[in-house]
Amino acid sequence: QAKSSSSVEVDVSNDRGEEKPIRKPSDKLEPLPVPVVSRYDLIVKLYSSLLGHSIRQGGDNSFQSVEQAASLQRVCVNGHETFLVLLSHVLAELIEHGTIENAETSEDSDPLKNSAMIVTKAIVSNGSNGLSMASAVKQWRCLRHLSAVTVAVITTSG
Repeated sequence: QAKSSSSVEVDVSNDRGEEKPIRKPSDKLEPLPVPVVSRYDLIVKLYSSLLGHSIRQGGDNSFQSVEQAASLQRVCVNGHETFLVLLSHVLAELIEHGTIENAETSEDSDPLKNSAMIVTKAIVSNGSNGLSMASAVKQWRCLRHLSAVTVAVITTSG
């Protein structure tokens, strides 16, 4: 950092050696253009839909998908906020569509409650009722991992 002749702090560490003013926390940011916000919303919805589908598949790939999404916190400038928005959309997607793929639900029932009931019945019946035991355990582990990630993010957010 250096002071320019106009006594405004500037960042001279960029690649081209150009002086750029450093933003202060008190500076107001300009709102993003509507097309940029629309693209961001679409990307978050698509990504959360894909994550929801991956979680419904269960298994190691769903663990990796959740961990890769959580890595946004470390690699992006606004990673923590971005992951919070994405996690919120993923949880909403799971609430709306349940956690089990192709689960039979009536129009009045809640897909998430129905999914939980199917997994619980499969585990209690040792895989003889509903899902196989292996599928139920995959679902259980994935949801437990997602719950742990959610609790950790909420705890760090205050």
